[in-house]
Amino acid sequence: MSEFKTFVNFPTSIAEEWSRAENTPLSDLPSLSPERKAVAKRWGISEEEERRNVLRQDIAVKRLEAEGEKLGEAVVGILKALGKSYHLRAVILDGRHEGGTLRLETPSGIRDLNISTPRREIVHDGDASIQGELKREILQSLGRQDLLVAR
Repeated sequence: MSEFKTFVNFPTSIAEEWSRAENTPLSDLPSLSPERKAVAKRWGISEEEERRNVLRQDIAVKRLEAEGEKLGEAVVGILKALGKSYHLRAVILDGRHEGGTLRLETPSGIRDLNISTPRREIVHDGDASIQGELKREILQSLGRQDLLVAR
């Protein structure tokens, strides 16, 4: 089990998730809570369409949580070089942006570090140069450039 948690804000669907939800049989769509039924009515959309919206959101959350786990594992690996006093406590992803926020426990307290390295490249490609970019970004933000190896 991870030593960190992953949180997802504003899950947004990608094309494949949209298509999957659109092609899901009506009998397999999630049911709506009374609150979601009221939302559908207020927005003037059918309950079926709202059920597809709920499914799209659920699929997006699962994908983003998996991305957060992979990103977190990469960060934990980077933090190990800093010693036992550095810990990743949370990965916070916003579906509207490519980066994310890392909540780190450091010797000087809790720090939130916004990363700009595109997480999808980190978690899907695993490219060494992208991993290096993430490492540089984290170490520089923590003032630990001494651990960066000159090329």
